Amino acid sequence: MYYFSGTILFAGRVMSETLASSPSMLPAPVVLVADRDDTYRSIAKVVLEQEGHEVVLGTTGEEALDVLKRRRVDVLILDDNLGEPGMDEVMRRIRSRPRTIRLPVLVVSTMRRSEAHVRALDMGADDFLMKPYESAILLAHVRSLVRLRRLNDETENFENVMASMISAVEAKDHYTRGHSERVSRIGSLIARELGLDEQNQMVIRRAGLVHDIGKLVVDLSFINKTTKLEKSEWMILKTHPEAGARICAPLRAALPLLPLIRNHHERLNGKGYPDGLVEDQIPLNVRIISVADVYDALTTDRPYRKAMSHRGAMEVLEKEMREGSWDPDVVAVLPRLGPEILGSPTTGKLPIVSEDPD
Repeated sequence: MYYFSGTILFAGRVMSETLASSPSMLPAPVVLVADRDDTYRSIAKVVLEQEGHEVVLGTTGEEALDVLKRRRVDVLILDDNLGEPGMDEVMRRIRSRPRTIRLPVLVVSTMRRSEAHVRALDMGADDFLMKPYESAILLAHVRSLVRLRRLNDETENFENVMASMISAVEAKDHYTRGHSERVSRIGSLIARELGLDEQNQMVIRRAGLVHDIGKLVVDLSFINKTTKLEKSEWMILKTHPEAGARICAPLRAALPLLPLIRNHHERLNGKGYPDGLVEDQIPLNVRIISVADVYDALTTDRPYRKAMSHRGAMEVLEKEMREGSWDPDVVAVLPRLGPEILGSPTTGKLPIVSEDPD
């Protein structure tokens, strides 16, 4: 019924195993110390190099920013009394650039007021340490931020692997091209409108990109049929959510996405698949990605029908909502957003076939 690509599972294992391997197998972390005080720069250099870190020194914000332009840095230790540009401007530039937006930053300060701590975190710092500090305390903070950096790297690697997988899925069937990106975007728009926090919006956005990844390893040679699917074909198609969850399971960064990948075809009335979940068994994130998936399916061409208008899609969704398939709160967001924000109906692309032939 379906097969698994050894290459894909291998890629997932390699990522997880490599990033979980011992520190000795990884390159020495590079720590940039930007501090006006010669004494603290020297202390940090000695302590961190003894720990096996590579240390780069700077005395001004401009020097720190110049280093970050020229080379990769794993952790930045930033004095909050740098002069011009000060910490606020340095943090603003760091967080506005794709290359350094996820760079872990430890702010060090002689100021003992809680406002200094709050200000540093508000500017985007990841950690805060008062001067004078003990060597062991500095090392503990840096070790924590190195772990954060490697977790960020794992997330970036995950996204790269997922992008490659999505390209492979769409290469199998040109009708699906762009579907995952649209579901990702529509899902995140719904989540934001419903007031979900950034973390949940990110989960929905990422899950939208990979929700159909199981189609990569399921034989869907019948997908472009212009007639109704046979029962046997429908049963094969229904395996793709489980297959997708299996593909992504070895990737630690994908763990929050697995319920959305596996259950994006569930319905509140229990008539979905693969698990026949009902009502509260289906989390809100899954309900959102499901509606986004169906909306894009309805507003794109299929081999057996043309794309519907926004109004036509809403009529179908509202009818199915009354029958108990979809969350009314989620469906109600789509008219508020409207076709201008959701995107005009797309032609020439086929989203996943979702109708049960029965």
